Formats: sequence, structure tokens, C-alpha cells
Amino acid sequence: MLVEKRFDSGEVVLNYAEGPDNGPSLLLLHGFTSRWQFYLPLIPFLESRYHIYAPDLRGHGKSQRTPGQYNYDNDFQDLQSFLAN
Repeated sequence: MLVEKRFDSGEVVLNYAEGPDNGPSLLLLHGFTSRWQFYLPLIPFLESRYHIYAPDLRGHGKSQRTPGQYNYDNDFQDLQSFLAN
């Protein structure tokens, strides 16, 4: 079962879902106009073998909205910080 949590990168607060530690980490990234729940149909097949992390990118789902444009550079920086912590 996934549990929603929050990660503060210092620039933005990201919402993410995390599953139990059932194996190697698996990062699920949604498309540019979606949210982590996009993967709900697949999660039952994955959560018994992987430790799932499924973040909402900034401005999506329950993650914080920020002023300005959303782009891949921002997402990349957010994900680097998320993975480092």
C-alpha cells in the first residue's frame, strides 16, 4: 500500500507516494500534465517487488505550485534533490 508524503527541496514542496521496501527502488514519473495516480493500475503488480517512489512534479497533483513557467529543467532539479535525500 502506498502512503503519500511530502518532500521539501528548499525551493518547492513535492507530494509523493511511497510503497513498502519490497526490493530495489523504482521511481515512477508521470507525464507533463498528470500526477502520480496515473500509475494506480500498475502499482498492484509492482509494489510486491519494488520500493516505489511516485512523486507529483511541481505544479501537479498535491505538489506546490510556483510562479513562472514549468519546464524540464525545474523538474530535473527537483528530482535530483528528491533522489539525493
